[in-house]
Amino acid sequence: MSVDVRDAVLWVLIGSSLLINPILMGVYCGRRHLQPIAPRMPLTTIVVFLALWIGVLSNAAGQIGGILPCWIANFVSSFASSIGTVGYTLRCGVLSLQCRIARAKLRTITPHHQTRGASAGVDPDASAFSAIPVDPSSGDSQDDGPALDRAPLSRADQWFLDHQWMTTRAFFVPFWASILVPTLAMAVFSAASDPATWGPCLKTPLATLVAQVWAVPWNLLIVFFSIRLVVCVDGFYIKRELLSVAGLSVVLLVGYLISGQVAYYLITYKNLIIATYITLQIDMFVVFLMPIALSYTTFSNQGSDDILPVTLDAFLDRGDKTLVQAFAEFLCREFAVENLQFLLAVRAHARRFPSAMRRGKRWKSQTMTKVPIDADDTCRLLSPAEAELADEASSIYNMFIASGAPLEINISGDDKDRISNRIMFDAAPSADIFDDAVRQIRSMLEFGAFHRFLRSEDGRRALQSG
Repeated sequence: MSVDVRDAVLWVLIGSSLLINPILMGVYCGRRHLQPIAPRMPLTTIVVFLALWIGVLSNAAGQIGGILPCWIANFVSSFASSIGTVGYTLRCGVLSLQCRIARAKLRTITPHHQTRGASAGVDPDASAFSAIPVDPSSGDSQDDGPALDRAPLSRADQWFLDHQWMTTRAFFVPFWASILVPTLAMAVFSAASDPATWGPCLKTPLATLVAQVWAVPWNLLIVFFSIRLVVCVDGFYIKRELLSVAGLSVVLLVGYLISGQVAYYLITYKNLIIATYITLQIDMFVVFLMPIALSYTTFSNQGSDDILPVTLDAFLDRGDKTLVQAFAEFLCREFAVENLQFLLAVRAHARRFPSAMRRGKRWKSQTMTKVPIDADDTCRLLSPAEAELADEASSIYNMFIASGAPLEINISGDDKDRISNRIMFDAAPSADIFDDAVRQIRSMLEFGAFHRFLRSEDGRRALQSG
């Protein structure tokens, strides 16, 4: 292949990517709130691949004389590629961790194999699930309805629940702060490797070796996290995406290592840039185009007003814990099992209120307990039953609503603040304390995951068994 032909290939790659990639990223960003794009960390994904694209784009431009000075091309290429590679590795790690966290969340509750009192009118919500884990060593039990065994979590499951912060800013900010300095240092070193020319730009053998030493472990981590995801079952095809990208990373990494020792020669380096550009474009089609297509096909019912064969409330009212467990497994594959656990916990909690309390009236009892409610040490009277229900409401809040809760659900900030204030300042929260959150979660499930569940094999079997 002549040098002119390779230059023409680079021009074609640059021009086509400038036309296609912004459209892919724009559509992906516009549909970022829909499934299966939402759990893929869409904004992070866009930033990561934008950095990778800028890196390979500047590298390609540096090979065509007169476009960029070599020191700029080398600096931008090194810095952007490093940010993109590290960012994509972090994304793979977070997605793998989220899958394991979802499985651990599902295991925080365990259906009893022989439900007590199922024929004696036990609350179907309570007899289906208990969403609030109890320490098995505490001897606590619920004899007022729920009849479940609570299996202790394994150490691995407990570790994943305790380290959910690794998927939040509490981890990302210090991580990137620690990575930024070596990334900048390597970019400056790369820029100094060929500072004077206007292209075709080359790197010294030492600069190439440093880039290899930096890139190899990150690419190997991408493969590691992708393989770790094999044990997970997800309904969003995230595993398929990561394994495809990991395979392409291995191919590119092997080619990079083989050619790296002579990459400072023009003929080898330009070929390597072309191969890298083509591989990145394939990666972008896999990462962006597949979820976009799925959002229009498999997940096309999102926000639909179609009449469901059975409503979510009617489904839960059946009280069949086996069917509810099937729905929970389905939600686990969509990383949303905590939403069902929250609904079940609130339904069980609300049904423990006497009918008068459900209507917002005061529940009077002859046995009362004094509870201070303000700085003036004025008191209101709570019955033991009211105090128990208040404690249960606090447990639900701490498990599902509070920031950083083990099974935190995604509700609006206003509703979260409203519930938090009522938990803190109402001595005896009423039965409707979680109603706003329930409406959000029910709506999100009913015309999303529940709709897909009913169309799945498990869902059809659930309807037939009813």
